[in-house]
Amino acid sequence: MKRANESRLRICFVSLFCYPLFNPSSTGQFGGSEVRVAQIARNLARVKAFDVSVLVFDHGQSHIEVIDDIAIYSWRERPAPSLHDLTQMRSLSIVFQGLLKMERLGERLRRVLRGGMNKWRARVLPVERGIPYLIDVRPLAVYDEIDADVYVLPGNSVYSAELAYYCSRTAARYVFLAGSDMDYDPDYKAHPRRRDIYGSLYALKAYAIEHADHHVVQNHHQAELLRRYYGRDSTLIRNPIDLQPRFPRDPAPRSILWVGKSDERVKQPSVVVRLARQLPAYEFTMVMPMTVRETHEQILAAAEQLPNLTIVEGVPFDQIEAYFARARLHINTSRFEGFPNTFLQAAKYGVPTLSLRVDPDGMLSRHGCGTACEGDMNRMRAEIIRYMEDDALCDQVGERALHYVRKYHDMEVIIPQYIALFETLLAAD
Repeated sequence: MKRANESRLRICFVSLFCYPLFNPSSTGQFGGSEVRVAQIARNLARVKAFDVSVLVFDHGQSHIEVIDDIAIYSWRERPAPSLHDLTQMRSLSIVFQGLLKMERLGERLRRVLRGGMNKWRARVLPVERGIPYLIDVRPLAVYDEIDADVYVLPGNSVYSAELAYYCSRTAARYVFLAGSDMDYDPDYKAHPRRRDIYGSLYALKAYAIEHADHHVVQNHHQAELLRRYYGRDSTLIRNPIDLQPRFPRDPAPRSILWVGKSDERVKQPSVVVRLARQLPAYEFTMVMPMTVRETHEQILAAAEQLPNLTIVEGVPFDQIEAYFARARLHINTSRFEGFPNTFLQAAKYGVPTLSLRVDPDGMLSRHGCGTACEGDMNRMRAEIIRYMEDDALCDQVGERALHYVRKYHDMEVIIPQYIALFETLLAAD
């Protein structure tokens, strides 16, 4: 694609599930990571010094679309996975995924041996001594086409390792955008031969961490993990949120709101079912897009037996805040997170957050935006009752939450930090 202005800094976000946030007619899945990227990309695109693009999965759309002054590239070699594909990937065991990966590796190796180690076909990625990983470089040609100065990829995956490899051989810079705290798991380096639940080799994740040009973390805990276990420094830039309310606040909210995917491994929606069963006097609402079919169907079946539990299976992104505007209390049951956007959406509407485990940067315990229960279910149940029965408490905590996001997460505060980061990164060349 011909650049409109070659003097602009070219920034590309590699956010493969992000397309539905630019084209609402697309039915693909997305999560908090994609919301974060879309917000940053849209705001950077308004800055004259930047030329912004986003690389997404191929949903059958045009190869290049310009939306909100952002060039959206479809990765033709990487079609968007179907919901069935995602469900199957999440349900496979580590062992089976590992065998599947080795089978694919063997096939790639046979292709290379037949055709020769050609730079247009494959390269051996030395992710760890004694653990070569064969990388097919042909799909990476899309990065040559985009021709960005900086590539930003959220999370830690095989795609991260591929991008680190590409940038190490070009003038482009790779910024590792941390999502979950698990992105910096020390086991990736300590046990490189292990694989995650999707079959990805731990050594690849360590390679991505160690070969990134720069790291952007969401919270101090991520910065400490990165420094302690990988010896890398980082820049802390908190998740942004647009604080302009989209919906009027309900003056007498009654519902307890949970928002998340039907993924028991991380989000634990079954905990909400248990709480609704134990607290029949209170109304619970779950906004839960289907992610793992078996889990989703189990939660729906359980909800049919609970008159105080409502399941909303799909909500357009531009409508999700309506549920926060009507909520009295927001709850989170995840085993781990990075910095959930739902915490910020709740705070934007002055809604306290009650969390079973997650407390990013002490937002709840230190800044007083809610309560962190440290994994104690009995405490969580008691805290729900306390918040639901005490209007003054809800008002006081809600006001603190709104003050917190205004101070630390306002889009007007965050975007200048990204501008400074990219300008500094490229000025170092």
